[in-house]
Amino acid sequence: MNGEQEHDCEFLMSEISGLSELSSVGIFVYGTLKKNQLRGSVWPKTPIAMDNAVTFGELWDLGSYPGLRTGSDRVLGELWTFHPNDIEETFGVLDQIEGYDALEDRGLYLRRQIQVRRVVDQDHLGEIQNAFTYLIPGGGQTPRMRRIKPWKEVRWIVEGVQIDELAACWPDHESFVPQDPSEEDV
Repeated sequence: MNGEQEHDCEFLMSEISGLSELSSVGIFVYGTLKKNQLRGSVWPKTPIAMDNAVTFGELWDLGSYPGLRTGSDRVLGELWTFHPNDIEETFGVLDQIEGYDALEDRGLYLRRQIQVRRVVDQDHLGEIQNAFTYLIPGGGQTPRMRRIKPWKEVRWIVEGVQIDELAACWPDHESFVPQDPSEEDV
């Protein structure tokens, strides 16, 4: 390992070890890693909590799985919350699944922190909190990418105010949902 790689490795380890000072670490998922989807059972550790959650972004159908980019649509997903001691192993497994190289900070997906709101009591949105997620990089589009526009009717109560709106959610009526890893696009 050269000096630059050692520095990058030390930086990533300090970033992960810095998480141990937190009481919990959240990971927002919106596709095949959700509990009832293809990869919902591959998580190496049991979460402290798992709740429905919402963030802002653009949801894209990439064939047999979705991708998330920054944007202004409401996007539904799940917030998996872990003890800090479990996060390094969890990131290791998820990084491999998502094709993310933490040392080079590149890949099919990029692990980033975003702001999410936990869904409390089915329709109340909790406080804004930070969570990690995997975003698709860049602004380009390939022929097989299809934007998943907000379609699911949701009703939220935020700080005592009722909001009726549409949110993007995968899968939608056009999505191919693999039942086996061999059915996934690579």
